[in-house]
Amino acid sequence: MSFAFSQILTPASLAALTSVASSVATLEPAISSIAASVATLDPSIAAVAVSVAPILPAVSAVAVSVAPILPAVSSVAVSVAALNTIVMAGLISATADSAANTMLTQTIASVAGQSIYLYAFGVTVGGAAVTSTVVISIIDDAITIYKTSIGIGAPIGESRNREFAAPIKGTSGKSLTLQVTAGGGSVVMIGNLVYVQR
Repeated sequence: MSFAFSQILTPASLAALTSVASSVATLEPAISSIAASVATLDPSIAAVAVSVAPILPAVSAVAVSVAPILPAVSSVAVSVAALNTIVMAGLISATADSAANTMLTQTIASVAGQSIYLYAFGVTVGGAAVTSTVVISIIDDAITIYKTSIGIGAPIGESRNREFAAPIKGTSGKSLTLQVTAGGGSVVMIGNLVYVQR
């Protein structure tokens, strides 16, 4: 026993099927276009893979070349650390006070053939609050190489402290001086130097 499609499908079902078929037909060119685009990309992807391939041995060679250097770099780092320890062990600390309202001049005497390496300095206000701007200078022989100040009104205990990441090296065979101008009234200036001479 057989049935015609017209006996199985209602007019509404036929209309829906026709709409689906129409939509599929519309999509076919788009699908073909995507397929064509992918096909076009295939050679490009292959070309990229081929271009990268020669680079890989070179990258490996760089890694191999760097490997022998690493122990040497570590050795240098250890040597620098050891040198810092030796230098720090030989540091000299010196302090000086001015009279009231008098310039402080703290000088590290020169030694022939040696340089002064200034690692840090500190200047502190004592006696009374500052009534005249205090100018702090580091002088290499006769040349000012560093300068800062403490302003009027700075109270007792106000300070300027500086630790240098790399020490200031003075001229060989020359003195190095911390000079601090008078702070007025009963102000006493206290100076501290941390250095090595070699």
